[in-house]
Amino acid sequence: MDVVTIQKWKRPAGSGSWRGYVLGRDHYGSWVYTPAHSTFTGVHPDGRRETCEVAQDEQLVGRSCVVLLPADGWYVAHWVQGAKRRVDIDIATPPLRFGDLWSYDDLELDPYVDADGTFGVDDEDEFERACARGRIGRIARARALEEVRSLELRLTATPSSLLDAGTARLAEGQALELPPMR
Repeated sequence: MDVVTIQKWKRPAGSGSWRGYVLGRDHYGSWVYTPAHSTFTGVHPDGRRETCEVAQDEQLVGRSCVVLLPADGWYVAHWVQGAKRRVDIDIATPPLRFGDLWSYDDLELDPYVDADGTFGVDDEDEFERACARGRIGRIARARALEEVRSLELRLTATPSSLLDAGTARLAEGQALELPPMR
């Protein structure tokens, strides 16, 4: 099974990375599964490094998750086992793969779908500040806002094939009983 690293870049500085097993590719994009207790390494804007477990719960215990790196989209979607939300999304530059590395720039806008199906968006204020400071350009801003509108339509449809696909891929990954990624 292929293993890849996912690198999330923050603007103007900072990053986060974790590893996962490639479950496959479909019309949505590439699916990468990370088992519970795998590690996440963040680099703060001042260069300080910090490591924790991926998708930590309130007790700081990492949980299994699957990410969708879309074939054609300005986002990365995260399904986390036992989370209060059905899906969390980073609006981002289109993810690119270079060998065993996937990379994207986080654009600060974070849509989600709660367990009850409610669609919302976190960090709109951070997004607007980043745009005002020139960290997110005019074209990227327009694409980000367009992606939020598109995702809202796709994720609030009943049924939502995208939500269901992520839930199924998470279950698929868990059934493999793969070791944590360190």
